[in-house]
Amino acid sequence: MNPVSTDLARKQRILAGFRGRTLLQAIADPALRQDMEEEARSTTLDRLVTPDLVAVANAASRARQVSPRLSLFAPVADVIVLPGLLASQLTDTSGGNGLIWINPTLIFNSNPLLALGLKPNNIDQDSTPGVSIQPDGAIPVVYAGLRAVLELNRFNVVEFGFDWRKNFDESAQQLADVIRDRVNQPSRPLHLVAHSQGSLVARAALQLLGQNLGLQLVNSLILLGPATAGSFSAATGIAGDNQLLNTAQEVGITPPPGFTQVLQSMSGLYQLLPWRTNPVDGASPDPAIQWVQEHPEFHTPAFWAASGVDADRLNVLFGSAAGIDSSYLNGRTSIILGDQPTAGGVKWVPDATMPGGMRLDNDDAFATTGDGTVPDSMALVAGVTQVFKAPGAEHAMLPATLSVITAVLDILQGIPPTLPSFPVGSAAAPAAAPVLPAALPHLSKPLSADDLFRFRPVVAPIPAG
Repeated sequence: MNPVSTDLARKQRILAGFRGRTLLQAIADPALRQDMEEEARSTTLDRLVTPDLVAVANAASRARQVSPRLSLFAPVADVIVLPGLLASQLTDTSGGNGLIWINPTLIFNSNPLLALGLKPNNIDQDSTPGVSIQPDGAIPVVYAGLRAVLELNRFNVVEFGFDWRKNFDESAQQLADVIRDRVNQPSRPLHLVAHSQGSLVARAALQLLGQNLGLQLVNSLILLGPATAGSFSAATGIAGDNQLLNTAQEVGITPPPGFTQVLQSMSGLYQLLPWRTNPVDGASPDPAIQWVQEHPEFHTPAFWAASGVDADRLNVLFGSAAGIDSSYLNGRTSIILGDQPTAGGVKWVPDATMPGGMRLDNDDAFATTGDGTVPDSMALVAGVTQVFKAPGAEHAMLPATLSVITAVLDILQGIPPTLPSFPVGSAAAPAAAPVLPAALPHLSKPLSADDLFRFRPVVAPIPAG
């Protein structure tokens, strides 16, 4: 069999095998375990399973065999995990398509992807008659390792899947309602762990809660590769570059004709266009900031003439994330950045295969630091000083990276993370919220997945008041 076909078939089996399963259930399936191990040994950058995820799965399995049943102990805290862009599953509940994103059977017929389109004129409703798209949890293979580690350390984990196509305001309101419902109920400490686009939803929800309620109900916020001020991958996606759908292409799914218009209807992408023109907290401008400064036409329809664009969405939604203000929780907020070469700008290049004869491509002259998707300068949140860098970590797989999972657990348990600190400005967090412990210098001792399940002293949670 063709090695490429074998690789695609394995990826498809992994996606299907994880559906509806926890990491421990997945690794207990001999055939799925073999696929996971083979995928982790792959040297390609597009692998679905990392060696870290396999290590965490094996360590979790060993820990489960020697530890008492978790049902004998009450959880120490609740954790809501918010997935990133493209990382929540989307299901058609009424139009007959069933699971659309991401369904391995799309390799045979990808036309159901067209049902993901939204109505024009900035109306966030499904455009296909009879279709009702609903979020259906996080894509398991990305978040299974993080969830397993937290649950085996007695955290109750809830995945807040959301419709990443739409304006984040809708999902933020839903999340705020979920948190607000805890007001008059006996409840454990609550932590939010948000990845990529999910960071916008989490911070907007905190803004809706307001300072008094937010400080009362939310103990900490951890942002993984936050798309605070956008990413140039959103720009290339709107311009018709289907590389944005990397996960789909990794398993051999080719978007159908007309899918560029579907992408251009997604409000969430317009909110992820880079908008920041000044660095936060007195930092020096980097290439990404410089590019946005030098291209004021970026947020006008004229810039997108070669590819087309939804002008209404562009005009209304560009830079809308700049209005998010959750600064009252800055002292309880931590950011974990990845570490990969990252596009800090884009340019139009001739391409006869594109409808307008031009393709929006990354501009290497503006390459910068980041996680491979979000530039560091676009990820930082003004006033947040607890920022860490995960060496070698890539944006989409941050939640499946051992050093990141370890840091998240450390922060939740009140232990200083061993990740290197990332230098930020000197702006202080508001005094109303206690500051998390500062990071220790990066340790030379290799991380071990088994360490995630060994006895750790229970540290008093950060006070909520």
